[in-house]
Amino acid sequence: MVLRALSEGWARPRELDGVCISLIKLDPIVSECIARATAAWPRLLPAAQLFGASGLAALASDELLACLLQCDPVADLGLEFVLTNVRNFMLTCAEGGDQTLDEPSLKFFAAVARQCFINEYVYSLPQGEADRARDLQLKLAQALKDGEAVPPLWPIAIGAYFPLHTAAGAQALLEQSWPDYVRDLLVQQIREPMREREIAATIPA
Repeated sequence: MVLRALSEGWARPRELDGVCISLIKLDPIVSECIARATAAWPRLLPAAQLFGASGLAALASDELLACLLQCDPVADLGLEFVLTNVRNFMLTCAEGGDQTLDEPSLKFFAAVARQCFINEYVYSLPQGEADRARDLQLKLAQALKDGEAVPPLWPIAIGAYFPLHTAAGAQALLEQSWPDYVRDLLVQQIREPMREREIAATIPA
């Protein structure tokens, strides 16, 4: 019922955030991830330590969490610690060309990227991690310029650090075929900002 309320707009997302976060934390696997991330903070954990045996699967299968991430800034410190770790893991996977990630994980990562855009990239970002993200952004720009295939994880990971419309040649991403969750991310971070600029030009100052 809470998922329906959030996804169908029964109320403003902000009015439902508290109960959503409480329900998400009732999952013991998710709460264990939060506890590990919080205990280690500000150190980021390797994926095996953060997720344990099934933490990533639990996060990726939580429909309420995914919906909340795409609706409103998630103002919960424990979840912020987890998601900051998840973002770093996404970047590591994208850098290494990880082909083992399943569809639910990629869909969850796209939801995290959309959350980062919504919260205006508020998560803590060490300089070294920011440099790695910029390197991947440059790699994406070069691949688009050369007309090469782009793995879905690249725009997802980059979109968790910078708005995709700021990447050189990013509009070319709109011309490619993507799964729904990547297409929704591109709409949020490329197509809608483009439309906003068009509208802005017609508004009298």
